[in-house]
Amino acid sequence: MLTLTTWLAFVALCTFIDPSRGSVLLQGLTRGATQIAISVIGNGVIALCAGRVASFLIRRPRWARIQRWIMGTVLGGLALRMAIEIRR
Repeated sequence: MLTLTTWLAFVALCTFIDPSRGSVLLQGLTRGATQIAISVIGNGVIALCAGRVASFLIRRPRWARIQRWIMGTVLGGLALRMAIEIRR
């Protein structure tokens, strides 16, 4: 229900829909379909890139270790920053 409400608020009822240019419903559906198409393409590209990175890391265990160390350092640094912010 939240998705439908969000879609109605930001796509179907947005200020770019002009009743003088034709059917409001058709304009809203067109904008919604465009948004869905762009989202599917964007998420597809992200999934393909993630698959390539995963296969790269599987074939090269040294890079996988380096990636784990880097991410561990980043997450540890973020945790430390959060702990310092909480004390302030």
